Amino acid sequence: MFFFVTLYYQNVKGWSAIATGMSWIPLNVFFLAVSPLAGRIVRHVGMVWTVGGGFTLAGIATIGLGRLDAASTYATAWPWYLLNGLGYGLLVPAVSSAGMSAVPVERSGVGSGILNSARQIGAAVGLAVLGSLSVAAVDGAWRRGVEALPDAARAQSSQLMQQVAGAEAHAVAAVLGPSALEPALHAFMSGYRLALTVAGLLLLLGAAVAVTTLGRRAQSAAAGAS
Repeated sequence: MFFFVTLYYQNVKGWSAIATGMSWIPLNVFFLAVSPLAGRIVRHVGMVWTVGGGFTLAGIATIGLGRLDAASTYATAWPWYLLNGLGYGLLVPAVSSAGMSAVPVERSGVGSGILNSARQIGAAVGLAVLGSLSVAAVDGAWRRGVEALPDAARAQSSQLMQQVAGAEAHAVAAVLGPSALEPALHAFMSGYRLALTVAGLLLLLGAAVAVTTLGRRAQSAAAGAS
């Protein structure tokens, strides 16, 4: 989410890096407010619904951010930031607790290392996959968009694909002319929407997996205790 939203605000909206970072304050405030309470919430509603609910809120919020367009204001985005902070505030501590609770005490160091490694690998692989999907969508939209441009601009358009994928629409327009600005913005936003929509759907899939697997584990534990 942060990778694509950063490109959106800095290159599409023209915000500075500081302004973009400051825009995430609502997300971070909710995350910091909710995450210390995750343990109490788990005890009250159970691990299954805490993890599943966190995944669901984060998934809905990510899809919501994926609905932004080039003309969207910050007022459209910040409610999705709040929801994302709430979702991850529930999700991150609860997933850590669920993972470590499945590891014997004598293996806790190994379990913690695997959990942290999985997060790092997941972030890298996830960004690579979503980035590839985004670039493919941008490429298709850009090829269609340049069909209306003059012949000279179309001849150079393929050389500017990297700039289009990076939301550098104004740089593209400086080379190809003002008529290329709208197609470049539209192409980037096509990839942006696809990436965040897929990310949100994967989070919702994570909710389904969490409810199914953690629920089964909870039932097994209850049966063993009885």
